[in-house]
Amino acid sequence: MLAAILVTIQFVGPKPLNPVTQPRYEVQADPDVPPEITKLLERSCMDCHSNHTQWRWYSYVAPVSWYIHNHIEQGRKKMNFSEWSSRRDGAGRVVHSINDLEDLCDVVSKGTMPFRSYTLLHPNAVLSADEKKAVCDWTDKLESERPKN
Repeated sequence: MLAAILVTIQFVGPKPLNPVTQPRYEVQADPDVPPEITKLLERSCMDCHSNHTQWRWYSYVAPVSWYIHNHIEQGRKKMNFSEWSSRRDGAGRVVHSINDLEDLCDVVSKGTMPFRSYTLLHPNAVLSADEKKAVCDWTDKLESERPKN
């Protein structure tokens, strides 16, 4: 009975997908994002916070797939690096909310991102103290360069 249920649940639930992305909006296309920061984001953040998720084998096995799909969906809603440059002001400059930038520095510096459950399976995603500082220095720089209203 349990085996039948486990087999059956494999056919229901969400299917992993990556939405279509406009390359010009991706964080990699933003000249204000240094290449070393892009590499950190790709390694530690973009599996859940972009439209380029690497769906590994366990992403297809229910009920784990349900947890992962929900986690990625929420991550993309909170911050999606594939849509990084999609918001622009009247002068065509990329607009990031102060909250987005402060939140990014905050979660990275406190170590709440990437999630421990993710880094257990992906130890290369763990950021060193110097890498966390680099992310915060970069977000601080972006904040200070924002036009004042």
